[in-house]
Order: sequence, then structure tokens, then C-alpha cells
Amino acid sequence: MSRRTARRRRGFTLLEVLLVMAILIIMVSVVTIGYTAIKRNADSDGARMNINALEKACVAYQLDVGRLPTALNELVAAPQNVPAGKWRGPYIEQVPTDPWGGEYQYSTTNVNNLMKPVISSAGPDLQPQTQDDITNIVLQQ
Repeated sequence: MSRRTARRRRGFTLLEVLLVMAILIIMVSVVTIGYTAIKRNADSDGARMNINALEKACVAYQLDVGRLPTALNELVAAPQNVPAGKWRGPYIEQVPTDPWGGEYQYSTTNVNNLMKPVISSAGPDLQPQTQDDITNIVLQQ
């Protein structure tokens, strides 16, 4: 009889296979959820870093030219309406896209009688003026 019992125990039971599969599914789920959260945070941090760099480039442009740029591409190539010798760029190599493939939105605003650049990303939903937008300045409403 020991031969017959040995023959039966060679494989795994259905219950054992299902248990191992359930454990593997749980482990993959935990890793996937962790990766998604890390990726989301990394994308948001990347957008904030790009916005910070663009804001600093706008301030450098303003110090040289005497006004803020009218568009972000003026940080890469000299606009025609700037007197010779004033533009000392390029201030950045190229205008980056945000981590989600969208373009950064640019405008200016007056804060305490000073013109400030307003640079924003539409965020992961790619819809401007929604809760997930990332910007360099908080506008009072």
C-alpha cells in the first residue's frame, strides 16, 4: 500500500495550486499598486521641477530684456521685438513637455504690483483647470 500512497502524492492538489496562485496574485497586486503610486509621485515631482526651471528662466529673461517673455519659446530663441544685445539666451535648450505629454501653459499675472510668470501643467488628466493641475503660483480667487 505504501507504493500506491506514494503514487498519489506525486502531484499537487487543486487546493494547493489555487492557494499558491492566490498568494502570487496578492503579491503582484501589492507590487503594482506600489509602483503606480511611486510613478504618480515621480511624474508630479518632475512637473514641479520643470515648472521651477521654466520660472527661473523667465526671471533671467526678465532681468536681461526688462519684461517677462510673452511665450515660453522666447526662452529658446530671441524674439524679433527685443532690441539687439538685450536677449542673452538661450535660457533653456528647449521647452519641455510635461510628464504626461502635454504642453506647459504660460501666462503672466500681477502680484503686489510685480509681474510674475504663471506656468502650469494640466496634470495626469490632461484637462486644464482641474484639481490635479500643477502650477508655480496660487492665484487668489
